[in-house]
Amino acid sequence: ATDTKAVVRMNARILPFAKNIEGSVYLSGSSEVILQVGNKKYIGKTLTVASDVLRIPSWNRVPAWDSSRRYNDNLFRWKLYISNQGGKLLVVNELPVEDYLKWLGEVSDSDHSEKIKTILIAARSYAYFYIKPENRKYNTKLYDGSDNPDEFQKYLGYGYEMRSPNVANFVESTKWQVITYKEKLIKPWYFSSSDGRTRSYKEYCESNNVGKTCEDIPYLQSVDDPAWVWKTRSWHGVGISWIGATYAANNGKTYKQIIGYYLKGALIRNIENLKN
Repeated sequence: ATDTKAVVRMNARILPFAKNIEGSVYLSGSSEVILQVGNKKYIGKTLTVASDVLRIPSWNRVPAWDSSRRYNDNLFRWKLYISNQGGKLLVVNELPVEDYLKWLGEVSDSDHSEKIKTILIAARSYAYFYIKPENRKYNTKLYDGSDNPDEFQKYLGYGYEMRSPNVANFVESTKWQVITYKEKLIKPWYFSSSDGRTRSYKEYCESNNVGKTCEDIPYLQSVDDPAWVWKTRSWHGVGISWIGATYAANNGKTYKQIIGYYLKGALIRNIENLKN
């Protein structure tokens, strides 16, 4: 913790730290954690640290592209829950959704403004969709999402906001905006690049044998994707094409037009005004 406002709890008990602290966390057995600060050790089931800025010095999250090792995405804010889950260290960052969006590495700070807004609104909708109890992706009450982009979204932490001011500004300018269909929040699929067209959800489902009824979702239909310079499809090919969003933005389309093109019949609404 890097400020004098840090609050540290082991289980429910507040630990006696009044100044900046730096401690080490270890696992004990399969269910307990140990916090060592100086010569003192504190043992419990859950360690909670709340602070303006939180750093995990031992966590190496240097981006693959950073050969200078200037950045290490081990900075966080708000609150960290640290626990021992069967002999594995689990770190959960609890924070408001709008800050979560500022710390996502789903889009580059140098991208066109309309593409950034497109991806941010899709990412916000995705996060809110999985926060709803009936849509929870993980069978645990400890967290709603993951930092793994292969299963959720690419969450990098507070350091990303510090080096991506454009993304943070566009989070603010699109605050609370989500994608809906018939006034209900949807999960907006998006992907990297196509081979000239997107796939409908039904086509994707049937071709990948996902093991359930392949419904025909009205807003996830196949559309022409003019930005197919790579002539290959990356990821599932359903929904919003990132390279297509770049092409559209560079040709004067707004984020609302881009979303409306790739997600037929979908509309942008304020999440606070939705009933469901």
